[in-house]
Amino acid sequence: MGTAHGHLLLAKLAVLVPALLLAAANRALLPALSGPNEAKPSAAARRMALFIALEAGLVLAVLGLAAAMTVTTPAIHGDPIWPWPIRLSLDALPDVPVIQNLLQPRSELVLAGFGLALVAVAFLARRRRVLLIGSSFVLVAGGVAIGLPPLMVEAYPTSYARPPLTYHSGSIAEGMAIYQAHCAFCHGAPTVGGEAPRGSAVDLRARLTARRSAGELFWLITHGLPERGMPEFGSRLGDAQRWHVINFLRAFGAASDARRIGMEVEPDRAWLAAPDFTISVGPLTPRTLRDYRGQRMVLLVLYDLSQSRTRMAELARHYGTLSVLRVEVVAVPPRASPSAIAELGASPPVLFPVVTDGNEDIVATYRLFTPGEAHAELLIDRQGYIRAIWRSDETGMPDAIAVQAQVERLNEEKAPPPLPDDHVH
Repeated sequence: MGTAHGHLLLAKLAVLVPALLLAAANRALLPALSGPNEAKPSAAARRMALFIALEAGLVLAVLGLAAAMTVTTPAIHGDPIWPWPIRLSLDALPDVPVIQNLLQPRSELVLAGFGLALVAVAFLARRRRVLLIGSSFVLVAGGVAIGLPPLMVEAYPTSYARPPLTYHSGSIAEGMAIYQAHCAFCHGAPTVGGEAPRGSAVDLRARLTARRSAGELFWLITHGLPERGMPEFGSRLGDAQRWHVINFLRAFGAASDARRIGMEVEPDRAWLAAPDFTISVGPLTPRTLRDYRGQRMVLLVLYDLSQSRTRMAELARHYGTLSVLRVEVVAVPPRASPSAIAELGASPPVLFPVVTDGNEDIVATYRLFTPGEAHAELLIDRQGYIRAIWRSDETGMPDAIAVQAQVERLNEEKAPPPLPDDHVH
């Protein structure tokens, strides 16, 4: 409804429906033309001729609209402009009181009662079609009247706009810096703990805020909310800067839920997308985390030699085994340094990638998920989701056998999750 391609599709459907109705009317006229007077002009024949002409015109219009769609950017790749002040969002479904009651214990009794009511209506109306249709209409209309309003949320012209910037550590770190400079005064400094940031006007991790689409956040940041005291930033920040802030807000919101991820993989529960980042190792051609999707898991290691030298030596010794299991170890020291690999020493030899450029952005991003300065490791599956997290000051570091056990759990998943979208929705 917000793209030219979608408008053409709706117009084509609007033309197709009357064409089908005319075709059905023509079919109903056939018996009137099969009598003994079929060779003579009649009202039925004249009516059918008119219907055929109209149907032919509508079919030509359908073909013209279909041809126009072939030279129009598909809606999924377009930049939609939402025309209405509201939209439907299933994200609000858990907040509907009826759904909350059904999720409580004894909900099976409620479902059973609802099912018995439907059976009773069908039984009583089995010989009265009008009563059955009327009862069904009342049930459907009542369900829509009760369930639809809570799913209707405020919308803006950019509600379905897709950000041009991917969910990358560079964008997130840039957005964090912009947030600190322009937003922290009202919304508070970004903290990953359970409490709201001090001085926060609106908790950006709250469910209502997290439910907003990227396009809605872009509209609010651009135009502000004067009635709530939020100024506009459209004249202060460029488009790319605003999208950087939105990528940061996505990571910031996800970081609060990252505490649910523990040391062991939960099978078939992939939900936390790992932000992409660039793996620059000395003079070698840079790669990205995204390049490993569908091929290898990644054990991302955030280390500091002052407390991680023993652990890094252990990873170097067991790297061969992990590599056979199709796990790539990517180590990231806190600061970029061309001598980062040499500082790890030559015995045992370090054969896995050690990032030497862009470290600050990677560390700033992934410290949202593992706050503090402790040695941390994150296991990222082949699809690009964070599945296990270890921190030396909380869980301790697992030995190689424990890491292999979690990798084998991932290998046993029968239905790998879909690849995460790199754009914020």
